[in-house]
Amino acid sequence: MPFWFDRPMGSAAPRPFGRLALAALTALSVALAQCSGSGGSGSSVPNQGSGATPSPSPSPSGSPSAKPSTSPSATPRPSTTPTPSGSPAATPTATPTLTPSPAPSFTPSPKPSATATASPTPSATPTSSGSERIYVVDRAAEAVDVFAANPSGTLNEAPLASIVGSNTGLYGALGIAVDASGKIYVANVGSPYSITVYAPNPSGTMNEAPIATITGSNTQLDEPQDIVVDGSGKIYVANAFASSGGSGSITVYAPNPQGTLNEAPIATIAGSKTLLGAPGGVALDASGRIYVANSTGSPTGSGGIGSITVYAANPTGTLNEAPVATIVGANTGFDQPYGIAIDAAGRIYAANASGSCGNSCFNVAGSVTLYAPNPSGTLNESPLATIAGSSTGLAGAIGMALDRSGKIYVANGDGQSVTVYGASPSGTLNETPLATITGSNTTVREPTGVALH
Repeated sequence: MPFWFDRPMGSAAPRPFGRLALAALTALSVALAQCSGSGGSGSSVPNQGSGATPSPSPSPSGSPSAKPSTSPSATPRPSTTPTPSGSPAATPTATPTLTPSPAPSFTPSPKPSATATASPTPSATPTSSGSERIYVVDRAAEAVDVFAANPSGTLNEAPLASIVGSNTGLYGALGIAVDASGKIYVANVGSPYSITVYAPNPSGTMNEAPIATITGSNTQLDEPQDIVVDGSGKIYVANAFASSGGSGSITVYAPNPQGTLNEAPIATIAGSKTLLGAPGGVALDASGRIYVANSTGSPTGSGGIGSITVYAANPTGTLNEAPVATIVGANTGFDQPYGIAIDAAGRIYAANASGSCGNSCFNVAGSVTLYAPNPSGTLNESPLATIAGSSTGLAGAIGMALDRSGKIYVANGDGQSVTVYGASPSGTLNETPLATITGSNTTVREPTGVALH
């Protein structure tokens, strides 16, 4: 996903919004076209990624950032959120740089205050299953949509449930997770940054206030991109920047939040030793180790764009620590990895927003790459498998999750779709998805995260 950041790298000043400026510019172009009469169509650990694969307050002054939207042809459907103003810019054809561009201005709707509601603490590590429902967070629609389990073929189906509307506190919604009890967590990159939490088992269309919101200056949230919840209910957030300075952070919060909480994290991973580089995704393995997809994490001259860094389980306090493992380099096939998931065997899946052609091209389709389990040290390794090509339906692959059987679910921010692939891929596969959720009935416009429960 080209970039979802609010401000240029290295800047301490607040910015307009989100991961992908290019996506926002594209959406502007389409929105203008709609005004002329054109219609649009409209991450569960360890098997969860960008998504694995969750603020109410007065109207924010910042502008939400769009996730990487590399495909100029994606046509957003009618929006429930304000339409950005400004003149659309041409999509760049040159090699993407590692410095995000500011997003266009955006006028948010007023946010509601949160309603505190007690909920049970998860008792087990959330795992996704082939029989579980599919939760999709959509940045353009500012919504969470829920779809039936086990899709096959191309499905233009209405969601079973939608969380959408001015009371929800969704604002620049990017990442999603579902805990063992079914509570839904969303990372919102709209200012003020927040994590919003919703009651389990939604049905129908729900314009409901969150049961909990984590937001405020004490939280150290700084452009939260993705979220994951562990078996004890602790909440891990990937932030594209670090409030103390630097190129990103992982912040961890206590389980079972209620009401509106301006609380300090119980742990923070940040600093120059961490090798974090604009983290876009976070996941946990069965032992609790923390895996981070860094969209701009390659050392100079290493080749490729991005990296995966791995940290010890159960961090506490503030840790400027070196990763226990780093996957980085020209052999990896990384090209802006944002989504990440870990399967039951410990294998590592990455969703690359811009394809897998390193610094030599700008492939808007994207790819999924797979790596061996239990990495240690620094590894410039080739993927065990790559899903890429014109048949795959990938288009700005951003969010990712796995079900219990190992099937791969990808949120395509530029493709207005969620695509599903078979378990345990090997080699290089230009394969048609087993299923695609897309079309005007789905209300999917710019999906940025996916989870299963």
